[in-house]
Amino acid sequence: MTGMLGIEHIGVMARDPVELAAWYQSALGFEIAYKTDGSPPTYFLKRGSTTLLEIFPQWEGYNMPPSEVRKTTHICFEVSDLERAIQELEENGVPMTSAPIEVFLDGRIVFLQDPEGNLLQLIYRPVKPWATTG
Repeated sequence: MTGMLGIEHIGVMARDPVELAAWYQSALGFEIAYKTDGSPPTYFLKRGSTTLLEIFPQWEGYNMPPSEVRKTTHICFEVSDLERAIQELEENGVPMTSAPIEVFLDGRIVFLQDPEGNLLQLIYRPVKPWATTG
């Protein structure tokens, strides 16, 4: 697909993102790359690579049984042009499972699924708050 830059993050939903982020830090040596202002916050953690681990809070009113929470896990691919990526995928018979959604710092996402039902996300993110400048 034209404009795909690679995997930006793998996202997991947490009942307590603060506690889960702390566990990844203490048990596995991850560092906080970025934390949103939300309550509870979403964390982006890193350890030695450019791929991030996103820990996002379980949304209000979420009533999926704990055994089904894994289905919110997703692989996020960064793209340079979200509309073009959507168009190319749809032309190749890959439907989106959501309309584009605005996210923090002017980012935009859309969801789709692979043939086995795994959740995938495309993201256009003009600002990367965890990026270091030289």
